[in-house]
Amino acid sequence: MCTGCSESTARSKHKDPRRCAKPRMTDGVHFKTGLKKGKIMKNHARLTGIVITIIGIILLVWPGSTLNALCTLLGWCLIIGGVLEIILALMVEPRSAWGVTGGVVSAVCGIIFMVFPEFVVSFLPRAVGVVTAVAGIAFLIRSLVQKHKFTIDYIIIAASAVAIVAGIILAINAYSAVKLLTVIIGIVLIYFGVMRVAGTFKKEN
Repeated sequence: MCTGCSESTARSKHKDPRRCAKPRMTDGVHFKTGLKKGKIMKNHARLTGIVITIIGIILLVWPGSTLNALCTLLGWCLIIGGVLEIILALMVEPRSAWGVTGGVVSAVCGIIFMVFPEFVVSFLPRAVGVVTAVAGIAFLIRSLVQKHKFTIDYIIIAASAVAIVAGIILAINAYSAVKLLTVIIGIVLIYFGVMRVAGTFKKEN
């Protein structure tokens, strides 16, 4: 932008004289606004990193209590959602029997989650483990039966073996496996949270 040019010079040098316009007072305002937005985004990144780090520490130090608390929270959500679904199903015309049934099932599941959190934490991974092991066996048999003449897909075989082993571990010792997974997630969250906060200080330097 050619600042300070006269109108005749602008017309002789440029096809569009508007390109030689002098800086406006609003340019400084836009610059300050950009700095303010950058500071807000930096503070937001720091706050997010701190929250992620705190959640990671909680998962790392109290994995069992965290799982029980999550079950209780999920139980409350299921109960509230079930009650609201029942109310809505009874308010509409014609009344929805499926809505009432779904609400009752949701509320009952919520009560189970709240009253027996350790059972839920142990049962759900065990069910997932059984399904994973069965799927791994099915894929292993399929890869061996449908193999080509002299080639075998070793990647599928390896993945199936891993799925079978992981499924058996989950099915046998579900609660400990979930606690270990919670600890690993906590470590990962701590790492990403610390790196996010450290990244904001690097930008300042």
